[in-house]
Amino acid sequence: MAQAETGHGPMGKTGAEAPEMTQLDAVAEALRMLMREESAALRRADFAALAELLPQKEALARELEAAEPEGSAMAGGGSAGALSALLAEAQRNAGALRGAIGGVRAARLRLEELRRIESGTETYDRAGRKNLHSVRSGRVERRA
Repeated sequence: MAQAETGHGPMGKTGAEAPEMTQLDAVAEALRMLMREESAALRRADFAALAELLPQKEALARELEAAEPEGSAMAGGGSAGALSALLAEAQRNAGALRGAIGGVRAARLRLEELRRIESGTETYDRAGRKNLHSVRSGRVERRA
C-alpha cells in the first residue's frame, strides 16, 4: 500500500494530513518571519536593517489586507491561528520598538547634557549679570 493509504507517512501514524496552507496563511507566515528579522534587528540596535525591512513589511501588509480568508480554513482555525501568531509577533516588536525609542531618546538627552557641560556653566551674580564658567580640562569624564 502507498503511504497516503496507510497513514504511515514521514510524520508517523497520524491518519490526518496537514491542512493546506491558504494564501492568507502564506502571507501571514511570510510577514511573521519578516517580523522575526525585525525583532533581531531591534535587539542589535541595527536601525539601518530596520529601514531596509520596512518596504518589504509594507508590501506584505498590503498583500495580507488583500488576501481573502477561505471559510473552511477559518472554521478549522488555520488562518485564525496564523493571524493570532502574527498579532503576537507584532505586539512583541511594538514593545521592543518602544524600548529602543526610549533608549535613543535617553542617549540624545545625555549627549545634549554633555555638550552643555563642555561649553561651560552659566550663572548670574547678585546684580543679574550673566557669567560663563568654562570647563578647565576640556575632557569629559567617561563612566562605564
